[in-house]
Amino acid sequence: MKICPVCDREFDDARTACPDDGSSLLIVRDRAAEQADAMRGKVIEGRYTIQEKLGAGGMGAVFAAEQTAVGRKVAIKVLGSEIASDKNAVKRFMQEARAASALSHPNTITIHDFGQTAEGELYLAMELVPGQTLAQVLRREGALAPERAVHIAHQILNALQEAHGAGIIHRDLKPENVIISPRSGNPDFLKVLDFGLAKLTDSDDGSHGLTQTGQVFGTPGYMAPEQAKGERCDLRADLYAVGVMLYEMLAGRRPFDGDNPLSVLVKHIQEPPPQFDALEPPVDVDLTLRAAVFRALAKDRDQRFASAAEMNEALMQAVEAGGLTSGSFSAATVSAGRGGAGASSKSLAPPSLPAADSGLQKTLGSGIMGQVTSARIAPEGGGRKGLWVAAAVLLLGAGAVAAWQGGLFGGASAESAPTAAAEPPPAAAPVAVTPTPTPIPAAALDAATAPAAPKPVTVFLASEPAGAAVVVKVFAPTAGGDPELIDTRRIEETPARLEVPADSPLELAFSLEGHAPTTLKQAATEGAIINAKLAAVAPPKPARPAARRWKPKAKPKPKTEPATPKPAAAPKRPVIDDLK
Repeated sequence: MKICPVCDREFDDARTACPDDGSSLLIVRDRAAEQADAMRGKVIEGRYTIQEKLGAGGMGAVFAAEQTAVGRKVAIKVLGSEIASDKNAVKRFMQEARAASALSHPNTITIHDFGQTAEGELYLAMELVPGQTLAQVLRREGALAPERAVHIAHQILNALQEAHGAGIIHRDLKPENVIISPRSGNPDFLKVLDFGLAKLTDSDDGSHGLTQTGQVFGTPGYMAPEQAKGERCDLRADLYAVGVMLYEMLAGRRPFDGDNPLSVLVKHIQEPPPQFDALEPPVDVDLTLRAAVFRALAKDRDQRFASAAEMNEALMQAVEAGGLTSGSFSAATVSAGRGGAGASSKSLAPPSLPAADSGLQKTLGSGIMGQVTSARIAPEGGGRKGLWVAAAVLLLGAGAVAAWQGGLFGGASAESAPTAAAEPPPAAAPVAVTPTPTPIPAAALDAATAPAAPKPVTVFLASEPAGAAVVVKVFAPTAGGDPELIDTRRIEETPARLEVPADSPLELAFSLEGHAPTTLKQAATEGAIINAKLAAVAPPKPARPAARRWKPKAKPKPKTEPATPKPAAAPKRPVIDDLK
């Protein structure tokens, strides 16, 4: 690319001068684009054809490719040249890549192949996973619900449990290395990336890899104190990083930030993490869950969890103690994640009724208890929904008490039934008492008798390529006639998740710069994935100024000097005759 230093217009490499002002063009080098262009179409070891660049990081660049023999889409990670130029790093790469390729946990990225290109560059061929990083999710959504945060941490720990069992320590866990890729029934299904790669630059064998003694490798915001001090790390450094990510998911910010990386490392070494209720604004975290987070963040590694399985056990206890439940995370899923064949999942006990008779509790069963539980876990929906639940509990409770007292539930319970053998004491004179009914607010009564709102479902929006904006129109489901528009939302970037009423018709307008807009219509069903394929369009050619025709300048006419006037002829003297 070339630019004109006078008018700032951009030109291709064929021109040498600006056609408008004649200025010499300046060359601007785009190294990333040059690398992508150089790699596009390249065939690695006769097996992988590079298609496009997906991104780059501290360890190298990632490209989308096709495994030619089987037509499989893969991701090729080409490591930086500084790694390929270090003989110890090259040997360790082969060792670590071989070990990492043996990992097979569903929450670990699959490594299909590894090797070295003809030019000596090291590469990994991995499964190509669509989705977005946890870092992107946190930037867009901020703090996550505790159920969702624990579910994500639970999957990361499952992946760590297998890796640690194989002797592999990640050393660089962070949200950028976690890909959220929705699956049916699990909208936050994830994959952990880059197992073993950090060891290439931070070796435990005394050679220190590509770093020198006293230097550290990793991401400062997520480094354990011993890692920040350049000491030898073990699996508990990974658990510290999970603690940092769990803190960040709950609070919407990391426990330690600073103006520069060094100040962040010092805080990890010296300062205790801020309490959740001391943040601005304060964050409400259940006591048991808070204890698990701060144990993972202990400065002394001996005070942390001893294993990923132990940390998962603590998260299960937090789920049970705090009543945290969700469709994708529960005590059962944690028990399954521990891999114990005889592990039994404990049911989450609903909260007890305050000051209620034991017989009444047995009679109501799933009535009030079900309403209280649903009120605890229902998504936020405003005061009217809370009023509906409160009114329903009130009305169900009052009706159940009356029915219980009148024997409408098939007779009194064993605990409260009168004993026939006992002689009742003499009854006192009856006194007529007219009960005064407690008035129920009209608004609560209207809300309680109103038809129940449709149950919300979660749908997932995706686009090819990703990053499209979506305008979502939600319509009320109707038996016939024109649907009624009830909501309009804008999603800034795909992929994304969306909660809408079940069976509601959706109209989704996808738009992405450089692509033709697309509109899709679909009814909302639980777990539906709505994927729009956007066709690329050629960018409009910028209007070029009208060409200036060159006209030779007219030569100025030479100035003519005024002719010098001829001197006037001397008057002829009259001929005077001689006087006679």
